[in-house]
Amino acid sequence: MHPLLWLLFVLATLLLLLAVALYVIPARITGFFRATGGEILISAALSWCGFSLVFSLEHGKPVLTIRWLRWDVVKRPLERKHPRPAEGKEKPSRGWRPSLPEVLRLIGLVAGSLSFSRFRGHLLLGLGPAATGRLYGYWTALRHAAPGDDRVSFTVTPVFDHEVLEGEGELVLLLHRPLSIILGILRILAGSRRRAVRSPAGAGGSPA
Repeated sequence: MHPLLWLLFVLATLLLLLAVALYVIPARITGFFRATGGEILISAALSWCGFSLVFSLEHGKPVLTIRWLRWDVVKRPLERKHPRPAEGKEKPSRGWRPSLPEVLRLIGLVAGSLSFSRFRGHLLLGLGPAATGRLYGYWTALRHAAPGDDRVSFTVTPVFDHEVLEGEGELVLLLHRPLSIILGILRILAGSRRRAVRSPAGAGGSPA
């Protein structure tokens, strides 16, 4: 067999294996918080087969990290850049914006693919006697109202004699069949692209 055909065969096989893996192996969505010393760290991660896309809030600034296993491949702050004033009268095209039914369909697809894995952590809660008692009462009522589940292990300890907010928690969800989510996003992009081609002038444009 020609070497080029071998190469195409290998690439096709790898793509097929990747598609099967994306359909069979679920992705993991992790939400994490840690409060200590008056500082709160919040992060959310989407992980699959060792690769992770992590959004975190560090020192009040959002940070995006691409991680392979335990190594940070890319880490950069998400700084909001102010657009420069436009010199011409060109208007931004809205053709790439998805329609509301497409967004709702994608949300339904994601929600139907999610399953609860675990929620664990602990929290020392001291926000003043009145606020602490009220919040702890809400938490106690919620804990007794929810059925017992070994996957949930979160404790709240009230502190009435001084103000404190310390602890950490982790919420893990599983996203099954990631391939279906990717295909749904691609369908939305394709539909948006078709609308952009049909109306190149963009929304709000007026005929000459």
